[in-house]
Amino acid sequence: AITGVAIRPRTPVLSESVEVVCTVSNYGGSAAEVPVKLSMRRIATDSTANADQPDLSDKKLTIAPGSSATASFRFRAASIGDFEGIAALPQDQLSADNSRYFSLRVDEQIDVLLVSDVNGEARSSAYFTWRALDPFAGDRDAHSASTLRTQVVRARDLDLSAEAPQVLVIDGAGPFSERNITQIIEYVANGGAVIYFLSDILDKGNLDTLALAAKDSVALPFSLTTLLDRQMALGEAGAMAEVRMEDAIFRRFKDTGEMGALAFYRYF
Repeated sequence: AITGVAIRPRTPVLSESVEVVCTVSNYGGSAAEVPVKLSMRRIATDSTANADQPDLSDKKLTIAPGSSATASFRFRAASIGDFEGIAALPQDQLSADNSRYFSLRVDEQIDVLLVSDVNGEARSSAYFTWRALDPFAGDRDAHSASTLRTQVVRARDLDLSAEAPQVLVIDGAGPFSERNITQIIEYVANGGAVIYFLSDILDKGNLDTLALAAKDSVALPFSLTTLLDRQMALGEAGAMAEVRMEDAIFRRFKDTGEMGALAFYRYF
């Protein structure tokens, strides 16, 4: 049975390498050798009729009884647009779980929205975040060649109800309104990606408010407890506290002890 399909990255750009990982489970009582076939097809529009992607190579998996294995396929999309794919196994007595459909959109650029009230201040961390995302700000020719299409808004102007970005970056944002909080929680719950930088005390307050409002729907992988100001406590470092080691972000570090060795001179 095909029990899962993962796409990495989920929203690729033109010519970027895409990996499709298919998980196959063997519920039988003996080992099985199973061929997995992956096919991709561009969803035709008036201008892209019959623009199909060729079938990708088959992969054979040997799966022990009662276990699962994965087959990885890689390809590069030669054009932008929407694609649909199917991962399929040979027919057996239960045909319902022999295939899994998925969709994929390839864009020319990734839409990134930076929420910040201090990105224009040269000494703020948000300024460096903004320039890292958009190093050619103001140069239209250079910007059009980037894989990122970055916009900047203040917290009071944030509105995710229209067209949500593929990535939401928050750094040095002003106080979030109740509408901001609700929209961000819904954005994350619907699969949106958020990168949150803790630049000042407002960022910590906004993140605490988000965690409180989200309750169990969006769980942070850590707890913010103490604010350390490097100028006030020179040389004193903070450490991770109450880390959720079962979270996917930290699971790989569960038995290494490396998380305890991290030192923070700004926040923890």
